[in-house]
Amino acid sequence: MSTADGTVVSTTQLVDHGPSSERFDLVIMGDGYQSSQLGQFATNAQSFVDKLFVTAPFDSDAVKAAINVHRVDVTSTDSGADDPTACGGTGTTARTYFDASFCHEGVQRLLEVDEKTALSVAGAQVPNWNMVMVIVNSTIYGGSGGSVATFSLGRDANGIGADETGLHEMGHTAFGLADEYESFRGCGNDTDRNKHPRSEPREENVTIDPRAKKKWGDLIENTTALPTTSNPDCTRCDPQANPVGADTIGAFEGAHYYHCGAYRPQFNCRMRQLGQPFCAVCQRQIRRTLAHSNTQADLLVAAFGEADGWRVDRHPRFLAHRPDLARLEIVGFADNGVWISREQPDASFSAPEHVLAAFGFEAGGWQVERHPRFVADTTNDGRGDVVGFADDGVWVSRAQPDGSFGAPQHVLAAFGFEAGGWQVERHPRFMADTTGDGRADIVGFGYDGVWVSRAKPDQSFTAPELVVANFGYDAGWRVERHPRLVADITNDGRVVGFRGDGVSVPHAQQR
Repeated sequence: MSTADGTVVSTTQLVDHGPSSERFDLVIMGDGYQSSQLGQFATNAQSFVDKLFVTAPFDSDAVKAAINVHRVDVTSTDSGADDPTACGGTGTTARTYFDASFCHEGVQRLLEVDEKTALSVAGAQVPNWNMVMVIVNSTIYGGSGGSVATFSLGRDANGIGADETGLHEMGHTAFGLADEYESFRGCGNDTDRNKHPRSEPREENVTIDPRAKKKWGDLIENTTALPTTSNPDCTRCDPQANPVGADTIGAFEGAHYYHCGAYRPQFNCRMRQLGQPFCAVCQRQIRRTLAHSNTQADLLVAAFGEADGWRVDRHPRFLAHRPDLARLEIVGFADNGVWISREQPDASFSAPEHVLAAFGFEAGGWQVERHPRFVADTTNDGRGDVVGFADDGVWVSRAQPDGSFGAPQHVLAAFGFEAGGWQVERHPRFMADTTGDGRADIVGFGYDGVWVSRAKPDQSFTAPELVVANFGYDAGWRVERHPRLVADITNDGRVVGFRGDGVSVPHAQQR
């Protein structure tokens, strides 16, 4: 029931793939194991680790090498976990160190522990932990995937559980994956799950878009119907069988605990049913998380670094998101123009490609101390365009569907070193969507305040407009002392400034 009901005994590193500061450290602890049962806990923990590393994508050398595993032995006074009668349980109250209990939110299988205690113990034993998992010594089926992943030794109605449950819950806790279930309490038990709300889930493996364009559209074959399945009766889970191959990626209706209005990438996945593989989208998210984590020391791409001649005072570099492909790109402005390394489906990056002989130190005379450059979507097509602030104003080279870039166009005789007197050391400039139309506008902090030139549907820009008579050089704001940003903090796209006495935000204005 509390830390008085047991003790932390010891910590053993089961898998060592490198320094904790450079790897993803998984910490496995036990609850409901008496001191005489710690050998059983060691066996249970090793069983999960063995299962993990034969499961795609963790079975690949690159992913496996990113993970360390630690086992923390913890004793409890009693075996098992609390089993409340409210969910049809026996009413057992077990005295355990992490206070494991079934029946959270009225669902028997929802097994949780005292997360604060679990995280505290993990931090004391493995300071650089990335994920904490607790195995609960109970044969009742259950688990959960909150801040701490839990799973019991029990099995579901199909006889599947334990290690499989652990993999599913790890999908939630470590990789931010959603449940792809069509119900919350089980098909036939929900009366409030007919239609998903019209808000896009944050998780990468579910969407309300029947074409899944922004999340996994790049993985869908042109011949695949979208949506791939539709539920004809939203008052219940869809009973229809898979009409396509098991590996087909599409948009299958029924996910995120709703019968209709939410879609999953493949007909089946470990995030929908235990014993199934992780779907392609889930595997990609797992690879991305490990590849882009600060704890992963693997080299993403052998380019864009000082060893290749890139210098901060000459060559801006950015990490840009491609919503149309749900991928990232590394964009660098070299002496001879723009180079791009594109993320691949397996989360690796392609070799750099020279895409534009412009916007470079020699290809156009662009200089860091005079000419800011950005990558921003100015047309709401999901592709990042190259935007540069030159002496004579703003130039844009628009990204094309085939990955190439159009010839640079002079779109505005303003915000430039000579066209307006804008200086890097005095006047920050940004690209930001200030109207919510999906197109990046030009935002500049001038002498007298904040100026905005809005992107128009015809790819032109409006004349600059003074929108806030503050945050400017004449009002005392300095680049070397006062950062200024454009951020959507109230769903209306406000300017945020850091001045001497704190953080300042302008009052909302009617439009």
